[in-house]
Amino acid sequence: MSALACAGLFYLLRDRIDLLDPDAIRSILSEFTLFEWGAASVLTAISFWAIGQYDAAMSAHLSLSVRRQDAESAGWRATAISQTLGFGLITGALVRWHVLGRKAGLTLWDASRLTAAVSIMFLVGWVVVISGTALVTVAIPAPYKFAAALAILCFCGILALSIWALPPWSSRLPSVRVLLKSVGLTVLDTAPAALIIFLFLPDGYAPFTVIYLAFLAAYVAGVMSGIPGGAGAFELCVLALVPHSNGDALIASLLGYRLTYYLGPAAIAGTSLVFVRPARRRAAQSVTLHKAACLPPEATLTQLNMFKVHQPRGSQLHVLRHITTNSHIVLGDPFGKRTDADRRQETLAHLQRDASHAGRGLCLYKCSAGVAQSARELGLAVHQIGQDAVVSPADFAVDGSDRRTLRRKLKKAQKSGVAVRALHFDDWVDLKRIDAQWQHRNGAAMGFSMGTFERTLVRRQAVFTASHNGRICGFITFHTSGNRWVLDLMRSDATCPDGTMHALIYDALKVAREEDVGSVSLSTVPLSGIIAPCTLTEHLLSRRFDSSRYAQGLFQFKRSFSPNWEPVYVVGSSYTSLAISAIEISRRVKHPIRAKTNLLHEHYGYYEFAA
Repeated sequence: MSALACAGLFYLLRDRIDLLDPDAIRSILSEFTLFEWGAASVLTAISFWAIGQYDAAMSAHLSLSVRRQDAESAGWRATAISQTLGFGLITGALVRWHVLGRKAGLTLWDASRLTAAVSIMFLVGWVVVISGTALVTVAIPAPYKFAAALAILCFCGILALSIWALPPWSSRLPSVRVLLKSVGLTVLDTAPAALIIFLFLPDGYAPFTVIYLAFLAAYVAGVMSGIPGGAGAFELCVLALVPHSNGDALIASLLGYRLTYYLGPAAIAGTSLVFVRPARRRAAQSVTLHKAACLPPEATLTQLNMFKVHQPRGSQLHVLRHITTNSHIVLGDPFGKRTDADRRQETLAHLQRDASHAGRGLCLYKCSAGVAQSARELGLAVHQIGQDAVVSPADFAVDGSDRRTLRRKLKKAQKSGVAVRALHFDDWVDLKRIDAQWQHRNGAAMGFSMGTFERTLVRRQAVFTASHNGRICGFITFHTSGNRWVLDLMRSDATCPDGTMHALIYDALKVAREEDVGSVSLSTVPLSGIIAPCTLTEHLLSRRFDSSRYAQGLFQFKRSFSPNWEPVYVVGSSYTSLAISAIEISRRVKHPIRAKTNLLHEHYGYYEFAA
């Protein structure tokens, strides 16, 4: 098909081709000055530098264990050789395999994935750039401008989808940063290349936008032809799109472009492949955790494969991390045996570096005031989003005027005959029933940082049930680890008497005191406690708390235990990145990914839970 297209284009341009004079073309080519050749070489270097950035961006996006310098080196070499030999997907994959297989141990499959991803990244950027160029070019007919505007709108739709989509679709989309970077790199790649042709043309031959538009179309036409270097197809396409009586000057400039942009880089890249040596492999970084010493209670969320324990390279602390399309989301504070301010700040710097390298933003969700202060010192965006209600079991008592409401609720539960106990194996079916009824009344349960009613999670929690008239009517669960508990699930059915939830937490605090638990968190009250808003976001959140009956009701419930209120913050790489992360977190909280089970798994789960 490509050969037929070239033949058809040759036929249509036969009159202009017949007017070409080989002697005149040689004469024009010989008149190119040393300055023009030097400028063309500099432009070529700029373009190939941008080409190397494609590979650096996509290798990080694909989570390939490749150093940035090695990816850049393999990228420009692969492009220089493949655009000269043709069959870009095959030759490009082989060159990347040769370079990165020795440097980073990449397989041929990984090299092929990287080559395909880079090609798609360039194609996306090319569509946006050629559409934008068409919109600003005066000579383009209106129907083509309409198509260009439609293409840019589709790109904006992909950007929105990258933020709003949920797994599994979100995992197949590049981040907003990568998508926007593809446009910027395409400009840095193609504009210098087109400027080489423009540089060799006589003054006033044609506007640069016309040359650039013709170059963009001709470049892809040459690649799609499959002919080595796109020879013939590229030139014919440029001749067709740049109408001018002096075709000799245009062909001479295209030859100058070929010599500097194709021949030189291909010769350098081909020669350098001989000298590629295997790099010394760095030893894998071992991750050793001592649960009692450093794992936070929320680490039980790893049972749902929502968060994973991660140790940034070069850091002595660990974090709970979840990767979305656009963000590296860290839940809570970095943890480890020693969590002083210097180590926290060092860990935040490493997290920021890793997220930026992967083309994503960093978001610390529900972190403490100490971590927020370290983040401010690094120049990150920090906002308070609520406060955590923390109770010390050893000092807890129901005396005092500040716990008057709690005493009244406990008396109501006692008069109703509510009995509280720790979970028994036989209670599991009742817990499922209560959770189903609760969701029927209140809507689907939220997830992400809030645990969902999943067996793999609940069986690792401290669970307390409340019975009324011999029938379980409610339960609560706690994340537990070391010296700290964190309240997670609170469920009740329609028959649950008033004060039952207070009684459940009260009895849980007594058990925690018996087990020498240092602190029990009743979890975060969102939007509350922002007494002196420092940012516009905090002003909006505090006003939202004043109008939210849910947040105020939750605050009143937890205030009855007279806890210590500790501020909770969210941290982002920038305000834009934080806004995107907030949307992604909100989407995952409201639409959690449920674990898939079957009846056989359900049956054996009872015995697993009992164990």
